[in-house]
Amino acid sequence: MKLGSISAHTKTRVNDLYSIKEEERKVLFIILSYVQYSSLYIVSFIFMWILQEAVPLPDQLGEAANYIKNLQISLEKIKQKKDCLTGVGKCSSSTMGRLKLPNIEIHVIGLAVEVALITGLDCQFMFSEIVRMFHEEGAEVLRASFSIQGETVFHTIHSKLGETSAPEDEASRITEKLKKIVYSSVS
Repeated sequence: MKLGSISAHTKTRVNDLYSIKEEERKVLFIILSYVQYSSLYIVSFIFMWILQEAVPLPDQLGEAANYIKNLQISLEKIKQKKDCLTGVGKCSSSTMGRLKLPNIEIHVIGLAVEVALITGLDCQFMFSEIVRMFHEEGAEVLRASFSIQGETVFHTIHSKLGETSAPEDEASRITEKLKKIVYSSVS
């Protein structure tokens, strides 16, 4: 058999293709195209894998050890921040680096108490603690709001003390509790 001639088997296959209906031919073309594309796609990945340099095992182990150390450090930082945000831990600049120390201003005018609290993003739990304390003391929270600017959070709480015979004593007790909530979290 000559190199330029077509074999009998090939002629039979070509004749078979002509006898296929048009719809079947389209489906067959789609399948063959997909197989050809898939094989090219797989072959390209094989060549990319072959061309990559093999990293020696000691280097792989060193990279893995560094990766694990970095994960442990990140996990510890996240745990510290979680403890600070939930109020379990203490908010301090030594544990979190860039934490903003809280500042509180309390104004009492008659039965009205206005609290202005400035914190960092890390100590927002104080806001809910202060609102909870007002409710425990029987004071009515009229309005509570906050706004965030950069990494600073500004909280304002307007409340009204309950009707008592000594509003000054109640106001001073609430003032002390507010300061205790804020400043005990940073010590």
